[in-house]
Order: sequence, then structure tokens, then C-alpha cells
Amino acid sequence: MPERAEITIGDSDTTERTIHLRPWINMADRGWFSGDMHVHRPLADLAVVMEAEDLVVSIPITQWRNALQP
Repeated sequence: MPERAEITIGDSDTTERTIHLRPWINMADRGWFSGDMHVHRPLADLAVVMEAEDLVVSIPITQWRNALQP
């Protein structure tokens, strides 16, 4: 069931609302798997990034050249 909320912006009292998002389709069940073949992140961050982006495959680039350095 979709989450619906009416929000009024103005000078009224403040209220807090939490909306929990969930995927509406499971692509892995359909044979599709997500991946990122070019990730500029330290290896220590990779597991968190993969979970946050729902990645199954990730190819980290652990050395890159900072464009601002000579």
C-alpha cells in the first residue's frame, strides 16, 4: 500500500513524520542484479556503500589522481 500524507507548510505547529520506504519490486527475483563498475571509495567504506545502493557487484578503484594536485 502506498504511503500518503498531506503536508501544509506555514505558521502552524511543527510536527514530525517518518515515512518508511520499501522497494516496490525485487529485481533479483527477476534475474537482474545491480552493480557499479567504477567506485572511488576507500575499501573500508565499500560495504556500507554497497548496502546503501543495493549493489550486488562493485569494482572499487583504490588509487585515483586528485585533479587539483600537479
